[in-house]
Amino acid sequence: MQATLESWATLARVRLILLEFNELSSPVIKKLMALGELPNFERFYNEAEVHETEADERAPNLEPWIQWITVHTGIPYRDHGIQRLGDGHELNEPSLWDNVSERGGSVWVCGSMNINYRPPINWWVLPDPWITKVPPPSRGRAEAVLPLRLANVQEHTRQEAPLGRNEQLAFVSFMARMASRPGPARQSRGSS
Repeated sequence: MQATLESWATLARVRLILLEFNELSSPVIKKLMALGELPNFERFYNEAEVHETEADERAPNLEPWIQWITVHTGIPYRDHGIQRLGDGHELNEPSLWDNVSERGGSVWVCGSMNINYRPPINWWVLPDPWITKVPPPSRGRAEAVLPLRLANVQEHTRQEAPLGRNEQLAFVSFMARMASRPGPARQSRGSS
């Protein structure tokens, strides 16, 4: 998956949404779609460009937090060596979003597993909830999101997430402010 500088420059000019489905069983999903059990997902699937990955590793190096680093960088585990969830900050190689951002493209990385990024990033990164050593690039955008996200994901087995009324109101206020702002393409490129 080694990309050339020319392909990164091309990708930086394309509008692209990359969705990552972790541990999705393609044969099961295809069977359910054929049975008509997933009509919305089937429509989404049929309108998308779908790429299925195959791991080039053996257990115990098949964990998703190991494999996603390989997908994001094109570097196999034997070379990146990051094995534990939450150790993405140890990654020294550029990821997909670094290459796109460095060539002028806007990126919005939301919850990708075990990541790192190279500042400055052209727009925003919200690391997955298990990443504690990779801060979002701008605290002003994330202050209300982080506590809610961390509490609801890391504490998902509890009846109620440990959030107070102030954290909940801060999140609602943040979402309202973000909904009324121009999108990332307009902000980063200055167009209307």
